[in-house]
Amino acid sequence: MRRNALAYLLGIAAAILTIMLVEALGHLIFPVEADIDFEDSEGLAIYMATLPLGAVLFVALAWALGVVAGIAVALRIGDLKPVYFSSVITSFVLAGAVSQMILIPHPTWFVPVALIGIVGAGAAANFLPAREVS
Repeated sequence: MRRNALAYLLGIAAAILTIMLVEALGHLIFPVEADIDFEDSEGLAIYMATLPLGAVLFVALAWALGVVAGIAVALRIGDLKPVYFSSVITSFVLAGAVSQMILIPHPTWFVPVALIGIVGAGAAANFLPAREVS
């Protein structure tokens, strides 16, 4: 039981770390304007609408890769069926993504792309190799 609890915790931590790293890479390629005011929702919506396609897709990529990385870590540590780790970690990332989409105005097309990407990554990660239980 402790092993599986640790697997969930480290899987979620790996998902968060992966998301942060991929988004940081995206910010290196597509820098954020220094004077953007994240408290001004109107100005933020205008700024988000002017972002290059690649900048927005980097966020969706980060979320999907975060799901896969988190599940991969959990599967290497825990001894439950992949669907358990997949559903919890995917749900965790999905909740974070939805909260960000509510707080920050994203392009309309981005919402289904991101949600399908996250859920699809979680479903695909069910086929990653799991730790062999002896």
